[in-house]
Amino acid sequence: MAPRPNPKLAKKITDLGDKALADGRLDDALNFYQQAAQYAPQDAALIERTAALRSKLVRDHVDAAERDALAGHAE
Repeated sequence: MAPRPNPKLAKKITDLGDKALADGRLDDALNFYQQAAQYAPQDAALIERTAALRSKLVRDHVDAAERDALAGHAE
């Protein structure tokens, strides 16, 4: 069951995500944004921010895997 909408709690969690993002902790930021989205499912900006960060993390992961493969470190 999804949590009840709670914009104030969503804002607090989003702020934690923003701080994590500023500190370079991208995985933590994504986790916070995903949690916040549960409390503000209609917040298009938050959903967009979450999707953009998820996309960046996937691209970074793929880029790192490609570099490892080219360097002969593929597993």
